[in-house]
Formats: sequence, C-alpha cells, structure tokens
Amino acid sequence: MNRLIKKTFLFLFIFIIVSFVSFILLNEKPNFSINYYQPNLSKRFLSKINEFENFISINDTINLFLGSSQIETGIDPTLFGGQWFSFSNDEQNIYNSYIFLYHYINSIIIDSIIISLHPFDFPTSYLQPRQNNLPFSNHNFIFFSKDSISNLFHKQYNKRTLEKLKQHIFYDINDFIENKVNNISKDKNNRMPKLDNISLQHHPHISVNMDSMFIANPYNNYWVNKYYYNLNKRVNLFYFKLFNDLCRQADIKVIYILMPKSKYYHANLIQLNRYIIWEDVKDSLRHYIKNLHDYEKWKLEDQSGLFYDTVHLSDTGAIIFSNYFNNELRK
Repeated sequence: MNRLIKKTFLFLFIFIIVSFVSFILLNEKPNFSINYYQPNLSKRFLSKINEFENFISINDTINLFLGSSQIETGIDPTLFGGQWFSFSNDEQNIYNSYIFLYHYINSIIIDSIIISLHPFDFPTSYLQPRQNNLPFSNHNFIFFSKDSISNLFHKQYNKRTLEKLKQHIFYDINDFIENKVNNISKDKNNRMPKLDNISLQHHPHISVNMDSMFIANPYNNYWVNKYYYNLNKRVNLFYFKLFNDLCRQADIKVIYILMPKSKYYHANLIQLNRYIIWEDVKDSLRHYIKNLHDYEKWKLEDQSGLFYDTVHLSDTGAIIFSNYFNNELRK
C-alpha cells in the first residue's frame, strides 16, 4: 500500500513538472515570470491617478470630490468650474479617501472637499468578519498605502492564485489544437479599453425605468444588503474621524453629502429593518459635525429618468442634480 502511494505521488510530481516545463517551452513568448501572479491595479484607476497628477501640476489650488461610484456617476465636476476634480471610484470608502488625501496633502493646496458618505463608511471593522468584497473597500488604494486594510487586495488575490496557476499550466487542449495559447495575452490586451486623453472623473449611466424594473422584480434589495454588511447599532465613527481630523488639521473646508437614492432603496431600508440604523448614523454625524447635506430623498415624488439603479443617478439625473447642488452651494 505504501509503495502504491509513493508511486502515485511520484507520478503526480513528474506530471506537474513536465506540464509546467512544456507550457513554458510551447509558448513562443512565455508570459510567466515571478511577477506574473502579482495583483495588478486596474487600468482605469491608474489612468485616473495620471489624470489627477496632470491636473495638480497646472493648478495652484484645487477642490475635490471624493467618494464611491455614487459620486462618480452622480456628479459631473465640469459643471462646478475648472478647479474641481472628482477622484471617486467603485467601492471607495472613507478610509480609501483618507489615504488618498494623506498621500497628496503636502503636494497641492486643497481649498474644499465634497465627499459622499455611505453605510459602508461606518462598519465595525473592514477586516473582520469579511464576506468576499464586503464591507466595501477599493483595493486599488494600496497604490498609496500598504496597511492592513489596503493589503486586503493581496489577501483576496492570493486566494485565487492557485486556481490561476492551474489554468496557466493545464490550459485547455482545444486552445493548443487551435493554436490559441500564444494569443491569450494578446486577446486580453485587445479587450482593454483605450483610456488615453479621456477624462475618467465622471462615469455616465443610461436612464432606467425603475418602476418597470420593480414590477418585474419587487424584491430587488441588492444594494441595501451590501451597504449594511458589518454595520450594527453601535455607530463606529473611527474611520470618519480619521478623515475629518486630517481635513481640519490642513484647514480644508469639507462638505459631507448623502447622494440621492431612489424610492425603492428607501422602501428596501424599511423592509430589511435598516432604516433605524442609518438614522442613528446620521444623528451621530449631526452631533459631531455641522456640514452634512442630506439629499437622499431628492425628487422622491418624481424620479422618472433620473436613476440607473436604486442608488446611482443616470447621466440625466447627474446633470440635473449637479446643477441643483451647485446652486445650493452658491447660496
């Protein structure tokens, strides 16, 4: 029995080595290297950093929009003047915004910041417990700081490394027969969007008929479940205070904003018993600061054409809200 086990292990070991070497040799331009399995930041994110650094190189002072995709899709910074820049991204929480601001705070004079707030800015912890990508944190921010939260980028990536290695070595035999192996990398590169010379500050979305969507699926509570993961009745302002204190020390004027939500999102809050928790968060914020602007129920009576989904404005909604909010600021 022991002899059989040894032979089996020996066979598997030799098979893996031979397969691996064969893959390297069969590739005309093998793309395997020590860094091949390191996580890569998104091209869009890196392009946005490049755009921002070009922006600060031609301005003496700037103003910033920060926050998640709610800001990225819901506010067009070009409608606020030439000194405004929106560094907002999918799943960008307030701690992400904090390390971004900390990175640049001595590089440029920042007059004002408008930052959106979300339930996932107030979790009990970003580290424990976690469920896939929840609570939300944009892992690309490891570009600015390597710490326990931003390092989640590597931890999440490493879980998939073994599977990718298997796919890399034991490629589909059909790919080999059809001579596709050497073209895999080329195909991926060809699918990458060409983002040069295109502003990435605003991400427009089409308008969606929300009423029709919820007639078809009345239980669509996707965003509420994700936003409130790891949020409990005891409000955690730790990450918020990190950001707020940094702005106060740097004498930056800050406006905190709650972006518009659809009537269906508000219904989901009540249905899933999250409404009271969120009201507690807002009460805690109002007790701590005086600069919270709540637009969550903006145009609640008539939202036709204003939304892409329950929490993101469409491009039509973004233009209308941007002009409305800009007028409110001027007052």
